[in-house]
Amino acid sequence: MSHFENLANELIYEIFDYLDLYDTYNAFSNLNLRYENLLKKSILPLKINISTMSKSSFEYYFKNIIIPNQHRIISLHLSNLFIVDRIFSSLSNFTQLKTLIIHGTELQLTNLLNYIAVLPNLSSLVIILIDQVQQINKLYHQIFRLPVLNYCKISLLKESIQSEPLPIEAKEFSSIKHLVIENPLHIDELNALLSYVPQLCRLSIHQLNRSSKIPKEPYSTILKHLTHISLFIGNMTFDDFELWIETISNQLKVLHISIKFDMNFLDANRWEKLIESHMPCLQIFDIWHINSIRIETYQNNFVYNQIINQFRSSFWLERKWYFTYNVNKKSQYYYTSCFYSTDPFRRKYILFTEGLVERTCPYNDKTNTDCVRSIEIRLEKVIENCATYFPNMTELKISSMNINQNEIFNSLQHILPLQQLTTLLINDPKCNLEKMIELLRYLPKLSSLTIQHILIHENDLVCIQQNEVYQLISTRNNIKNLIINAKCGFEEIKLFVNLCPQLQRLVINTFTNCTESILRFLLSKNNTGHLSSLCLKNVSEDEIEKLNTFIVSEKLVDNYSWKIVNVVLNDMYLWW
Repeated sequence: MSHFENLANELIYEIFDYLDLYDTYNAFSNLNLRYENLLKKSILPLKINISTMSKSSFEYYFKNIIIPNQHRIISLHLSNLFIVDRIFSSLSNFTQLKTLIIHGTELQLTNLLNYIAVLPNLSSLVIILIDQVQQINKLYHQIFRLPVLNYCKISLLKESIQSEPLPIEAKEFSSIKHLVIENPLHIDELNALLSYVPQLCRLSIHQLNRSSKIPKEPYSTILKHLTHISLFIGNMTFDDFELWIETISNQLKVLHISIKFDMNFLDANRWEKLIESHMPCLQIFDIWHINSIRIETYQNNFVYNQIINQFRSSFWLERKWYFTYNVNKKSQYYYTSCFYSTDPFRRKYILFTEGLVERTCPYNDKTNTDCVRSIEIRLEKVIENCATYFPNMTELKISSMNINQNEIFNSLQHILPLQQLTTLLINDPKCNLEKMIELLRYLPKLSSLTIQHILIHENDLVCIQQNEVYQLISTRNNIKNLIINAKCGFEEIKLFVNLCPQLQRLVINTFTNCTESILRFLLSKNNTGHLSSLCLKNVSEDEIEKLNTFIVSEKLVDNYSWKIVNVVLNDMYLWW
């Protein structure tokens, strides 16, 4: 077996590709002259992802690694608000930058877009805004002026203020070919946006709603290159949808559409006419329709059996488009029904409910299961009945965990690769803390944990921390990012933090009146040696100055930065 130092430079560079750049420099730059030259004199492109890093570490990283190599950076991911402020004025020098992913505020993004407008190679831009947007049209105009942009993804808060739609463009066009909007959008707003992107090939809208006003004139822009559309329909009617889709593109090849409640979208005959007349090139038709049915009006699947029969005509069978449905009890008053395409067409997200898996488990094609990255499971009989394995899944959301604590591993391992999960979200008010801890036992690569709801009995806290499993996990787990939206007091926060010794970033809600005690605990290096980023959600105006004064007077941390982001209430961010 060869020694590492005997490997060819090409192999070493391949190994470097799998490592974080900051860690690579720390490990190899001072090892010997050869490795120092491999790192500092290389012309190979660099991809940088800066998320959780202390203030002092970033200053070293920025000065000694990023700036000297700015001409080599082709991809940059910034998810720290404070780092965005520090780095954006230098971005105009990143002449090879092709991909930029940024989480920030409206003001930050407005400033940043001015600096990146001169970049000659920026072809991919992802913008995730975390505050209420006041002037979205200004951002749109700045984005559309980027000279070689090919892919653009925009995500705004639902609470953002709706402005007047952009004016329909007749002169100034964007080069964007793939556009993703991950926030609600009215059809008139979308139509205006589309007038700026005549080269568009792929379009994805998270929630499309009916026009916010009576349109002055029908939509007339034809997108000749548009072949893929993915839509989640909000309050838009089938009539509105028809009028819109008829004018968009007759070259459409793929249509993914998700709908809630409106049964008109399950009219097979209407779809046949629409597809034959206006989507003659369509190859994939993927529909997902969810509805709530009052128990007293439910007629033993009669309606859905009729719908299924309509979707079994020669038109659908010739194209090999198949459909099924499931109905399961949501509450004592309602059933939830789901009508969907049985071939998920490489969906990356799967929702398993009891009814779905009991009736049919459509995910049998290996090529489809291989592309699934995220699954939400409502753990009832689902685990027992599903025989499908998802080998590449990395994210798990648990909305119901009605399963014996001692059976968690055996119940999950036959469908999920527990050893490779990196992200877990617990959203079950009935899931107790012991079950969550038992699950963490089998997730050695977990780096991000979000707790939306969880059941905690205060009397059990001492016993839980003395439990052998808790003590084992608190020395072995690799959780660096912890988000606690559940209502927790000081003792619960301490328990979670002590459970995660590698914790670097923490988000908590300030439901409690013991915020000062929590801050004193969190900012003590004895308790949280790796923690460098904290977000306190829903902080009142009165508390902001009070908390800053408390941190300074108690000398809890040196050289820290703080920022207030307005969502509904104020979120207070700290970085040190």
